Amino acid sequence: MSSGQESFLKFNTLSCVAGLCVNHVTTVELRNDSHVTGLVKEVDGFMNVVMDDVEFVDPRHNRMKFSTFFVQNRLVRYIHIPKEIDIVAALPKVLERRKRTKGPPDPSDPAQKLSGARKKIMKIREQRRNEDLINAMKMCENKDAAK
Repeated sequence: MSSGQESFLKFNTLSCVAGLCVNHVTTVELRNDSHVTGLVKEVDGFMNVVMDDVEFVDPRHNRMKFSTFFVQNRLVRYIHIPKEIDIVAALPKVLERRKRTKGPPDPSDPAQKLSGARKKIMKIREQRRNEDLINAMKMCENKDAAK
């Protein structure tokens, strides 16, 4: 993932359904009434599609073969989901991946190691939180003493 926006779109739009087609042969219908059939290699959060071993059919039914083909997101009209993909069973797995990748890393989890710079940032944040708590408590004490 290249950006937070892409990550958000990957798990909060239908591009996660298009991502289920990776490593499957499928058809992508384009907005100009042409279509592309081939092996889906990659789908990003913006729903750009990279395909291999593609047959492109234009609106006049002329056929062209390409070894690699890139479909920009704004050109996609439909993505056919292959019959071997069970969407009902696959979507919870996609959403489970989202839960695992969401939020800050858990320092107690050995699989999620924190870098030294990240530890330093987290330590500074914790110190600031503690200072804010102490200052809030002092303000409450001063308020009570003034009454």
